[in-house]
Amino acid sequence: MVFGLFEGGIELLTDKTNYKFGETVTGRVRLKLKQPKKAKALELRFYGEKSKGVAISLGSSPKMTKSNAAERISEVRVTIDGEKEYFNQEYPFEFNLPTQNPAGLPDSELAKTAVQVAAAFAGGTINIKWFLEAHLDIPMSIDISKKIQLNVV
Repeated sequence: MVFGLFEGGIELLTDKTNYKFGETVTGRVRLKLKQPKKAKALELRFYGEKSKGVAISLGSSPKMTKSNAAERISEVRVTIDGEKEYFNQEYPFEFNLPTQNPAGLPDSELAKTAVQVAAAFAGGTINIKWFLEAHLDIPMSIDISKKIQLNVV
């Protein structure tokens, strides 16, 4: 294969998709590789991506568009397994989300609304999406990963 393309994939399964800060996330990482691969590590990455929407007026009604660049915030890494040869295996995992909103934004609904109103006066809205990514670090080749979105409040 050219540069490790089409070597296989990863399934990332969690017990649910809605979480609160401080909860435990449990699930499984299922490798679906076409052949055994030597890798440095299999790890999970939990992180937020903060983007800012900008109000643009076209005609009589304002429309919202997102900026293309998202800022990664508060990344937590958990190693599932270390350096070895990987193949079609399933790895259970369990880790705790941070106990508070690691983005540094207020937690209450009123405070969230206040932040959104303040951002709107500044020309946009703040939007944070939380992701969980399984990542197989393969030396001298393209890494294999799978990212899913988690709803975290």
